[in-house]
Amino acid sequence: PGIANAFTLTALFLFGPLAGLQIALLRSLISGLLSGLPVTSLLIGGTGGIVSAASMGVLFHVLKGKNLVSPLGLGIFGAFIHTMTQLTVVYLLFIKNPYLFWQIPIIVPIAIGTGVLTGMISIMTINLISNNTSMTKSIGEKKRLAVSRLAMLKLVVFMLLSLSLFFIPSIKPHLTTSILLLIL
Repeated sequence: PGIANAFTLTALFLFGPLAGLQIALLRSLISGLLSGLPVTSLLIGGTGGIVSAASMGVLFHVLKGKNLVSPLGLGIFGAFIHTMTQLTVVYLLFIKNPYLFWQIPIIVPIAIGTGVLTGMISIMTINLISNNTSMTKSIGEKKRLAVSRLAMLKLVVFMLLSLSLFFIPSIKPHLTTSILLLIL
């Protein structure tokens, strides 16, 4: 699981489980298209991301009213589900060897660490957005974010295009800059 899962967590907490799933799906499609091996990337990473987003959404929905859910806890849970899903997909489609699962004692602590990191990034992002008075409005006792899903989509596309400048040398910087300016 990667740091990009923080986008899914943030969308889940600000807009609900469906928005988190939409961000995970969009992120998986874009990263699959930008990678050198789109089919493998979509099969392994995309499946892990979508299954973990759906699992986090279900857990969020079930535990939300009981105040038992936090971005940190969901980040850890999502990272674990993401890792186990990827391992299962690799086993079912590519390497049908049960020894593959011997990696679990090594991979799970790493997944927990990345889950903590994505949870902390999500908490900071949610706090930053919630504390920015120009972006929020008061509804009763709670503050609800007044940013549209389109703005969230623009943010994800903006960040992915910005990262593409560093990782894909064949992309022309002026073309990417033009696309970024059109998005904003």
